[in-house]
Amino acid sequence: MATPLPFQIAKIIDQECRAASNLLQLLKRESVALSQRNIDELANIIEQKSQELVTLDQAGKQRHALLTQQKLPADDKHWRLLLSRCRDEKLLQLWQSLEQNIKRCKMENETNGKLLARSQRVLDRLTAVLKGQSADTSLYNQKGNHNAGKRTLTYAQA
Repeated sequence: MATPLPFQIAKIIDQECRAASNLLQLLKRESVALSQRNIDELANIIEQKSQELVTLDQAGKQRHALLTQQKLPADDKHWRLLLSRCRDEKLLQLWQSLEQNIKRCKMENETNGKLLARSQRVLDRLTAVLKGQSADTSLYNQKGNHNAGKRTLTYAQA
């Protein structure tokens, strides 16, 4: 006997909800690890994030297969149509909860990306100073001339 459609949908969404929730927690841990520059923790988090992303990808493929099985195009519009056909308010609420979690994950990921980019800029500046280079192109030299590009400084000048 075939599994009822609402049950199949609930199972997929539940998998996605758990994975998205885990991913959100990992992204929050990543933010702390980035601010503390804890490389070992970051490596661990990256591995765990990869696992959650694989889970989300697999669930997406299951949704695609379910839509195809129902002879519907595999897109968001038809997924919502399929959900509404089930006439199960809990499924709709679960889906909305998943969408909210995914939005939170995106926001947290963007924040982490900004933290990472800022750290990279600081590291680049420090590396340039150690190499005797300066990326400050908006400063004037002692003669009052505007520097148009990178200039080389001795270690003592840096």
